[in-house]
Parts: sequence; structure tokens; C-alpha cells
Amino acid sequence: MAISASEISARIVEAVMAQKLAPGSRLGEQQLAMLFDCSRTIVREALTRLAARGIVTVSARRGWFVIEPSQDEAREAFEARRVIELGLIRSVGKIEKTALRQLKAHLQREKAALKESDVGNAASCWAISTSAWPSAWATRCWPTRCATTRRAPR
Repeated sequence: MAISASEISARIVEAVMAQKLAPGSRLGEQQLAMLFDCSRTIVREALTRLAARGIVTVSARRGWFVIEPSQDEAREAFEARRVIELGLIRSVGKIEKTALRQLKAHLQREKAALKESDVGNAASCWAISTSAWPSAWATRCWPTRCATTRRAPR
């Protein structure tokens, strides 16, 4: 079965989140096509999707690169997420106990990763927590988490 542009995009995002692809890394179309055993057209489609999401950028006659956000851009992204998450917290109703237990266990894993300076794992936990548990954002522990583990870089 052939790999899709969506699957390639997801794998590249995973590599960035796990810090296997550093900011500024060049993403060669031919190398990615060989890696994923697909055509450059599919790779280009995946990279175009990632560019639309702000994860990669393309430079004429140089190729595709993982973005390198400045400190100001990173700070703005953290602030935007904080505003969005707090809005979600306010809009969500009561949370079930099972979901709350899952969220607390997840937060413990994320805090452990941060304590061990495992930034790749912490970033992965962060991505999972914001996509997998939108219904759990009404808990009391989420605002604490925002205040303690999601501070923007200084």
C-alpha cells in the first residue's frame, strides 16, 4: 500500500516534536521520497500541507526547511494557545471522573518528562493533551498546568 501525503506530514510532525528534526533542518524532496518509497509529488504535497500549517517553509532554489521561530514568535504562540485553552476551559461543562483521572495521569507523565529535560517527550505529551482531551479542559488542574508548565520562553 502506498503512503499518503497525510501520513508523510504526520511522520514529519512527529520527528519535529521528538526533536529528531531540528529547527532549520533541510528537508530534501528526493531524500524524503526515497525514505518513504513514494514519488516526489506526494512528498511535495505533504510539505505544502506542512507549510500551510507553519511547520516548514520553502525557499526558492534552496528547498524546504523546518521553521526556526524567533523568541518573540514562540512567545506569541504560547500566548495564543493560552488564550484559546482558557476559552475552551470556560466553555466546557462538567468532566467525567474517568477523563479527569486520565488527564491527571497524562499531566504526571508530562511533568516527569519536563523534569528530566526530555523536551521531545514533553512536546509530544503536550500535543497529545491538546488534541486527545478537549472535553477534559474544564478541570481545575488545567489552569495550574498552563501557569506552571506552559510559560513562554524568556
